[in-house]
Amino acid sequence: MLAGVGERRHFAALSVRADGTVLWYLPAPSERSLELSPGAGEQAVERLIELGDEHVEGHYAVYGVLSDGPLTRAQVRAALGPAREGDGSVTVLRTTLQVLADEAAP
Repeated sequence: MLAGVGERRHFAALSVRADGTVLWYLPAPSERSLELSPGAGEQAVERLIELGDEHVEGHYAVYGVLSDGPLTRAQVRAALGPAREGDGSVTVLRTTLQVLADEAAP
C-alpha cells in the first residue's frame, strides 16, 4: 500500500543492485511517473513488478519516489541526486530487498 504525501501524487520506483546497476520498475522508458488518486489515502499501485533474470542473487536498495508532477526517468534520476536522498523536490522512500538463489534452477 502507498499513500501520496500532500501534493506529491506521482510515483516512480527503482532498485539498485550492490554493483550499482539500476533496475527501473516505474515509469516505463517512454512514460512518466504513475499518478496516484487524489485524497484516496493508502492505495495499491495497480502495476505488476516482475522480478526477472536481471534480479540476480544479492541485496538491493529499493526506492519509491513521490513528486508533485509527472517525471521521466531522467528527471527522477536528477531529483534523487547521486546519493539517492532527494534534492527536496521529491519524497524518497527506501527499503531493501534480498534475492536468494533459485535452488530449483539447473
